[in-house]
Amino acid sequence: MCSKKSPVYYWNDEDGFYCSVDGQPEYFRTRSELYSYACDTERDLIEVTDENESELRAAGAFVNQGDF
Repeated sequence: MCSKKSPVYYWNDEDGFYCSVDGQPEYFRTRSELYSYACDTERDLIEVTDENESELRAAGAFVNQGDF
């Protein structure tokens, strides 16, 4: 059985990229670091915006995967 990895949810801030990876916080200083991580781990990237944050939270996007 093949399980799809959860995406990397990220916020772009003036000092870098704050992320949620399997519900755990992560930080990347540059866009290339973020993209490289997503590529290396075969994950999609989803930018968190004011418009989609509440929908993502309601869907459990930021829940720690170890909590299940």
